[in-house]
Amino acid sequence: MNGKRMSGLLLIILLGVGGSSPLRLGAEDDIQTLLDRLAARLESAPIASDWNASVRSTETRMDKNWQPQKRTVVTKFVTIRDGKRTEEILRAMETEKGRTKDVTERYAREAAKEAEKIRQKAEQNREPGGRRELDREQLFPFRPDRRADFDFDLLEEGDWEGRPVIILQTRAKTAGDDLYEGRYVIDRDSLDVLRVDLTPSKKPGVLKLIEMAFEFQTLPGGYILPRRTWVRIHVGLVIKNIRIQAEEEYFDVQVLD
Repeated sequence: MNGKRMSGLLLIILLGVGGSSPLRLGAEDDIQTLLDRLAARLESAPIASDWNASVRSTETRMDKNWQPQKRTVVTKFVTIRDGKRTEEILRAMETEKGRTKDVTERYAREAAKEAEKIRQKAEQNREPGGRRELDREQLFPFRPDRRADFDFDLLEEGDWEGRPVIILQTRAKTAGDDLYEGRYVIDRDSLDVLRVDLTPSKKPGVLKLIEMAFEFQTLPGGYILPRRTWVRIHVGLVIKNIRIQAEEEYFDVQVLD
């Protein structure tokens, strides 16, 4: 598994929200009220199927102590049309053993091949029995029909980048391939989901570790689009261990007409 394959795990979640009244921590009914409000907002939110952004992607191959061995920093222009992502690679710089070199041409060529593989995989996944990627329902298990699989706890009130927040934690009642658990940072006043940290409740196959984080930004019109995505993964093979950390930061995000 290489760094560019990891980009496929950097999930893009598209949602929009409106205003809401503050929620006070404490009783069980407060948790259920929070879940009801979050579910309702996701159901009613406008979804941006067409948008674009400038993106900085950092992909780092790690050693066994999670220290960087090779890092590739890529700047690109990303366009989403009808939910499908295309990328224009602007520059790619690779640093290894203290030396940095321009690998833009090679990276763009390999990225094009990877994009074609992803496209073919997406086509195959439309067929019954095809493997599904992490989707919006798995990321936000707030609807009543999804809640039964999880325990929810309100942990604390706090501050996140100058905004008062509440912290919601989820735990899967039974480990499952399609159940992800973690922590949600939620604006206390607007109920915007600002950040989500997730891990799978059941690690598949040779996957020793996977940690994911998603941060969001709110645009005019109520759209919430990616601000930052992050993933750390450890694949343990018989003769080799692969440890990769990948991050994407989104700038100048625009919803298209």
